[in-house]
Amino acid sequence: MSDVGPVSPGEQHTFGIRVADWPPPKAGEAQLLDNVRLEPLTRVHPAAPSVLFLPVVVALLWRSGFGDAPQGRTWAAMPAVCVAVLAGLVLWTLTEYAIHREIFHLRPRGRVTGAAAYLIHGVHHAYPTDRGRLVMPPVVTVPLAVAFYALFVGATGRPLGEGLFAGFLIGYVGYDTIHYVVHTRPVRARWLAALQQNHMRHHFERHDRRFGVSTTFWDHVFRTR
Repeated sequence: MSDVGPVSPGEQHTFGIRVADWPPPKAGEAQLLDNVRLEPLTRVHPAAPSVLFLPVVVALLWRSGFGDAPQGRTWAAMPAVCVAVLAGLVLWTLTEYAIHREIFHLRPRGRVTGAAAYLIHGVHHAYPTDRGRLVMPPVVTVPLAVAFYALFVGATGRPLGEGLFAGFLIGYVGYDTIHYVVHTRPVRARWLAALQQNHMRHHFERHDRRFGVSTTFWDHVFRTR
């Protein structure tokens, strides 16, 4: 393991970041910062995605279906909104696959990109049971959510764009929840056990295969099983 910036023995640097090549998986918790007071800021509670985004989903669904409807016609927009929500959910699964394959597993070239690759995803492969690094941090997800909201509403208008975005957020929350569960406990449900086995094979057999977490559909489509 090496540091970004020199660190003398026993010295703490406020912004010293610990990175490494992707070593064999190990138990325990990763340490990313030399400063032990700032280190907790790099960790995320597993409930964060649900707490942050499920209220947004409820608000968007209400506004998409009812907020703009004239009195007496409150259900008129619901079929189109439901289709948009389902489309957003499907779109999330493709986005999940693409981000995991093309960004999380981007091959680094040089020290800087190597450090970025480790911080983005390599640390998770190095410490797959580190519970504080199993869901994406809000510092990443909130700006991305704002960008996707602007994209969907700009492309399709409202309320369809907000229905699409609501389905997208439902997919994301489901993804992070499934990811946390399959890394932390044995599961009994058959469908969840299959996802757990698939994801563990990604971690412990081939990093360049099985990129889907909440579904294996796109791995079949793009032949990365």
